[in-house]
Amino acid sequence: MPDAPPPRPGSGTRPRTGRVLIVDDDARSAAAMVAVLADHLEVTVLADAAEAVARIAGGARFDVVLCDLTMRAMNGAEIFARVCAASARQASRIVFLGAGTMPLKLAEFLSRVPNPCLQHPIDVRVLRALVDRRVAEEIARGAPESAKSG
Repeated sequence: MPDAPPPRPGSGTRPRTGRVLIVDDDARSAAAMVAVLADHLEVTVLADAAEAVARIAGGARFDVVLCDLTMRAMNGAEIFARVCAASARQASRIVFLGAGTMPLKLAEFLSRVPNPCLQHPIDVRVLRALVDRRVAEEIARGAPESAKSG
């Protein structure tokens, strides 16, 4: 009896992998988040806030954007304003990362926006649960990975 043919590959579709952008100029903090998330998500890390904004303005889309509030070159409020101008939908996906103490202007900014803020030191279980939940919500909405997703 001849060998059975090898199983046919699937239809060419595969589950969409969640896409996360980490915008943080602290390499150790970014590396810690990558260690928690990269095993099951596509993670991009940018230490340059202007580059992150430019990528989003250029059409890159992410399910979650983890954004340090107190970066040296551009703070989280400035990043948020620039991302809003490029894509309100991407701005809604920002999760801020803050320290216990921050300038009053940033604290006031956080009180005006609906985006969550995780405080350092970040509990990795909380981070993973929040990111996984948000990715699942975006995938359930059928949000495409392309620039068409706004």
